[in-house]
Formats: sequence, C-alpha cells, structure tokens
Amino acid sequence: MKKIQGIFLVAGIVILGIAASAYIETLQYSSWQKTQAILQSVSLQNASSPTVAGASDWGGNIGKASYIYQVDGKEYKGSRIMPLQNVYLPREKVVNLREGVITVAYNPSEPSQSFIFAITPVTQLIMLLLAGITSVVTALVLPKLVSLFPGATREST
Repeated sequence: MKKIQGIFLVAGIVILGIAASAYIETLQYSSWQKTQAILQSVSLQNASSPTVAGASDWGGNIGKASYIYQVDGKEYKGSRIMPLQNVYLPREKVVNLREGVITVAYNPSEPSQSFIFAITPVTQLIMLLLAGITSVVTALVLPKLVSLFPGATREST
C-alpha cells in the first residue's frame, strides 16, 4: 500500500513541478521578440489509436509545423506551434495556419527557441494542475478508500 501511495505522491509532485516550471517559463514570453518567418508546412494529425472503437471521436491532436526565420542575419528552423503542445494542442491553432509568411516569437537570448504562438497555455496548465492535484489527493486518501473494502489489503498468494 505504501508503495502505491508513494507512486501517486511522487507522480503528483512531478506533474505539479512541470506545471509550475512551464508557468514560470511563460512569464518570459512577453519579452520575446517577433519576426517574420516562412511557414513551409503545417499539418494536424489525430493522435487517437485507430484500433479503439470510436477512437476518432476522442484523443489529442498532433500538430506539426516547419518554419524558417532569421535573426541578425542567421537563419533558424522552428517547429514549435505553442508551449505545452504535447499536453494539448487546440485544433484551431493549427487549422487556421497557412503556408507562407507568418510572425513568430523567439527568445532574444537564445534565438533558436521560438513559437508560432508564444502565449501562456492556460488550458494545458489547468490540465496539468488537475492531474497533479488528483494524484496527490489519491495518495493521501488511498488508505481510507481501501479500508472501505474488507480484505482488499490482504496479499494474494
């Protein structure tokens, strides 16, 4: 029981740490510079498993983009659409993009870091917070939940 509690607790703390780190990182986006870029390709793929019944109705999207931009005469390639896009990528952020000239935001201290949408990913942060809090709460109430089911704590042989 203690191992399972520990796993939930550690997982929750790690997820909350990721959310906090991502939020702190987004605070710097207001100081990022904007520049013109050439969007070479953009696509949206459904990340659902085709083997699961109804899979096309649920699951996330995987957005792929490729763009080039210049900073101080040096060319850079970018592929990031928005922060935390691996957690959740809103479909509308991708389907409205068209190949050609776009504006991207880049980190002036590290010009190779860029996003098409350098915004605070509120939805993604909320999802991470809920997952982390749920995991921590589960770890804390797990013994009480298990005690509701007599015999659940016995080891099977």
